[in-house]
Amino acid sequence: RENELQKVDEDAAARGEAFNALEAYVLEMKGVLSGGRAHGNKLEAARSLLDSAEDWCYSDDSEAANTEQLTAKLAELRSGVEEACPDYFDAVREDRERLEATLKAEAEAEAARVKLEGKDDHDQRRLKYPERMKKVMLNKDEGVGLFKDGNMEVAISRWDKALDHCEKFVDVSPEQQAEISSV
Repeated sequence: RENELQKVDEDAAARGEAFNALEAYVLEMKGVLSGGRAHGNKLEAARSLLDSAEDWCYSDDSEAANTEQLTAKLAELRSGVEEACPDYFDAVREDRERLEATLKAEAEAEAARVKLEGKDDHDQRRLKYPERMKKVMLNKDEGVGLFKDGNMEVAISRWDKALDHCEKFVDVSPEQQAEISSV
């Protein structure tokens, strides 16, 4: 008896997940079509498919549908929408590929940097300009002081840290970039 109840619970959970996936896809794609990112000459066909799927989601037919029927409905809807808006899905695919290539290049560059320097850079914080510049100047000034004391190796390390901080600035104005370059 307990196994039967567990099976009923599992089936209900799977059906709920399938229904949620269908409903989420409908809402996501309706948002895409109402935004400016969707392309293609069949947008009305896609809107019609999504509207009818949304209506179906709140009908008695969907209440009676099992997990397999909901999954099939989602697959059918995806296919129809992708056929109606191929330009959008091509653009999404290109964006994803570009992002993956960028992430891969960054990971390779970081691996090369770690291999060259032999240490990880743990400071990945996104600091505001004044805070980051303060770190740059502290490391630079400390490097100058160490250099004057004759401690060359540590001074060079501090200057490297200052330069590392210079590379981590984001969203800087031309004036700020000039200040960074002067350091």
